[in-house]
Parts: sequence; C-alpha cells; structure tokens
Amino acid sequence: MLERYTKFIAKVENQKLRSAAKAKAELLKCINNPKDIPARATIKQEYVTCGKPDCSHRHGPYYYAYWKGKSRRLKKKYIGKYSPKAKPINDNEN
Repeated sequence: MLERYTKFIAKVENQKLRSAAKAKAELLKCINNPKDIPARATIKQEYVTCGKPDCSHRHGPYYYAYWKGKSRRLKKKYIGKYSPKAKPINDNEN
C-alpha cells in the first residue's frame, strides 16, 4: 500500500515539474516573440473562441500585437499567453 502511494506522489511531482517547465518555456517564447513586431505596435489582450462546436466559452487571455504596415493595412500577430513585458521565471527564487 505504501509503495502505491509513493508511486502516486512521484507521478504528481513529475507532472508538477513538467507543468512548470512548460509554463517557463511559454513565457520565454512570449518574451522573445515580439522581436519582429514594430515598436509602434499596440499590444492588446483578447479572449478568443476555439471554434469547437460543443465549446461555448471563450479562452484566454492571449496577447496580440496590432500595427499598420507599409501598405497602410492593419496587421495582427499572436504573441502568446503572457505579456511581452513579463519577467522571466527565476529558478533560484522560492
């Protein structure tokens, strides 16, 4: 019985570590993503629908950049789940 609980606890800890690593990777991606976005771009936070027929709620918030290109048309680029101004996660802090 104790061995079963030990395995369960190890599995939960492993899931927590993978989840934290995934969140850190997403944050770093969002911070580095706006490098090809002009400085004059406006950053907006939006909720979106996923498009599944049985899903009625909106997901997010997600960050998007908006700016006008050389053709004077509005351009939009997905940044990610985190603000590009977010600070990276420091592994040394608890």
